[in-house]
Amino acid sequence: MIARESAKAISSLWIQNGRDVASQLLKQKSFWRQEKERCDKQKKPLIHMN
Repeated sequence: MIARESAKAISSLWIQNGRDVASQLLKQKSFWRQEKERCDKQKKPLIHMN
């Protein structure tokens, strides 16, 4: 009984983490797209920051 409940809690945590990671990746992607567009307008090379 307890094991099942904790498994449910853990899986919901994983789902939440997955959503957070996905949203972070989407934010990064859109950020880089904006940076690229901005650099294209200025005709400057895009500098990748690691």
